[in-house]
Amino acid sequence: MSRFPAAVIRLLFSSFVFVMGRAVALPFMALYLYEHLGIDQQTIGWVLGGVFFLLPCSACMPVIWQTGSARIC
Repeated sequence: MSRFPAAVIRLLFSSFVFVMGRAVALPFMALYLYEHLGIDQQTIGWVLGGVFFLLPCSACMPVIWQTGSARIC
């Protein structure tokens, strides 16, 4: 990794910390939604599981919008 500029290393490290923080907070978020807000467990599973499918799609959207290569029709 020493061949990468310092800015790239900082970006990779901050991305790693962000992902690990989200992974640690996910079980507590499910408990909070269930115990304090009264949402049933199946709905929580669908919502939190859907994030893993929608997040990669949302990361590609700026590229699609810039190139205009995605056609809905």
